[in-house]
Amino acid sequence: MILEYAAGAALGDLRAFSAPASLGHAVLSRGVEEQASFASLAARQTLRACGAYRLVVGCELVAAVRALRQRDHGPDPALPVGRALELAYSVLDEDQADRPLTGDVTTAAALLDRFTDIWRGSE
Repeated sequence: MILEYAAGAALGDLRAFSAPASLGHAVLSRGVEEQASFASLAARQTLRACGAYRLVVGCELVAAVRALRQRDHGPDPALPVGRALELAYSVLDEDQADRPLTGDVTTAAALLDRFTDIWRGSE
């Protein structure tokens, strides 16, 4: 359940970060100007959203690998998703005990960059 809470919190962050930065405005120079670029705010929101998205996908990957291990169902390396799961299997802890999964989620989120290489190689 803790994975669900972490993913739910990250989804809430994604929702908050998805609000357009340009909705606000700022009055500058004592009312002489009423325009301001919110580009830097938009860039920060995008970076935060990317981090939250990585957390959600990391949680999903940890949950999927743990569920597949319980069913003793290994990945099919003939498919790109199978190669991605095979990589996840190789780096995620096999311990199925009830324990903190923070390290697993961090590791899973870091795998996302390596997954792009798998998908590119399958094209």
